[in-house]
Amino acid sequence: MSGILERRDWLVILSVALIGVVAILAGWWTAEFRVRDAVRTYALSVAERVTEAAADILDPKGPQTLYANDREAHAVALELLERTAGVRRMLAYDRDSVVWLDSTGAAIGRHYDQEDVAQVFATGEPLMMLHITGGEYHVLGLNEGTSALAEIYVPIRRAGQLVGVFELYIDATNTLAAAANIARIAYAVFVVTILLAMAAILVLVWRSLLRRRRDLLAIDALRRNAEAISAELAAVNKRQERFNANAAHELRTPLAILRARLDSMADTDDLRDLKRDVDSMIRQVELLLELARTETVTAGADARIDLGRLAQDMAARLYPVARRAGRDIAVDAPSRAVVVTGDPALMESAVRNLLENALRVSPSGATVRLVVADDPPRLAVADHGPGLDPAELPELTEPFRRGPRGGSAGLGLAIVAEAAKRLKAQLSLARTDEAGGATFSLIFPR
Repeated sequence: MSGILERRDWLVILSVALIGVVAILAGWWTAEFRVRDAVRTYALSVAERVTEAAADILDPKGPQTLYANDREAHAVALELLERTAGVRRMLAYDRDSVVWLDSTGAAIGRHYDQEDVAQVFATGEPLMMLHITGGEYHVLGLNEGTSALAEIYVPIRRAGQLVGVFELYIDATNTLAAAANIARIAYAVFVVTILLAMAAILVLVWRSLLRRRRDLLAIDALRRNAEAISAELAAVNKRQERFNANAAHELRTPLAILRARLDSMADTDDLRDLKRDVDSMIRQVELLLELARTETVTAGADARIDLGRLAQDMAARLYPVARRAGRDIAVDAPSRAVVVTGDPALMESAVRNLLENALRVSPSGATVRLVVADDPPRLAVADHGPGLDPAELPELTEPFRRGPRGGSAGLGLAIVAEAAKRLKAQLSLARTDEAGGATFSLIFPR
């Protein structure tokens, strides 16, 4: 379980649980307040109806005074009110807060509750207080011995004028119990709904986690397979590199011996052709060895290399070769130094192979140019040969790719591409000019 759930998953689950708990508690307190509000509303409506019905009949100053002084009629009326409306006691006050009616018959003419009566006269609105004694009430029901008594002051009006106040004490215990029962049922439905909603959300979250776990396991399996394939490919590449290097090394000695024996023979046209073929084979073996060395170089050398000086040195080294072939070499470089970092041997190998390829494909009398530029640092070798399609650069850098003029042109460019990768440089190809030609560039990061 701990492997499946992440921190955000725990946050989602805890958030859902917290929201559910808060909703349940909020529902509880809402139900509690609604119970009290229902009792108050009921008791106030009863008090207003009783006041409306009894004020004129029982008030000795009212328009109907038939029963105002009839004690027996008072007793019967009060008994009916008590049995039907739960009225326990009823008092009436005039504007001077003098009691002109007391259902107990004990306080006629006295002043009672002057502050509450004065408030009703001042506001013209009913005043109610709910007294709960003997225990507590809650959504789950009433405690044993709990009773509720509503004390209500209702204004008496005649012809729109406030002439007195009725004070009633109404037994609201049964109303409170009924409201609590209704609230209990409603709250139970509410809680079940919340719990079902939480369960549904948690089920959806759990299913999502299971799907994610399956996806993670599948991705992990793919990763392991990819790592295994990558390791196998790396091992194959290592074996191939060792084979190339060993094969080239083993071939170099017998080819050198063969070349020496050919030199000792009498010179003929066939012998000269044979020597050229052997020289070509020796060159290919040397390129194979160079490619193997380039592929086994690891990153680490971080020497500072001046591209302008490097171009001058390589031009000077190959100038005799170029002159024997009837070509020329020129260098265009800025006066300021253009410095990059990298392995000097890899850099020389890349530039030499580009320059040798350019000399080989250029026509007699042509000039191969080495161009150094800044922003970004760049060293380019431009020839005026038959030209190459820039889109074919990836194919041209494959080993043993046959060039447009025949021969194994791809070994030299494969060495250049591998060196550029390890120097973190970009190898690009473009046309030299409108007439054709090819310009290979090594572009370095600043």
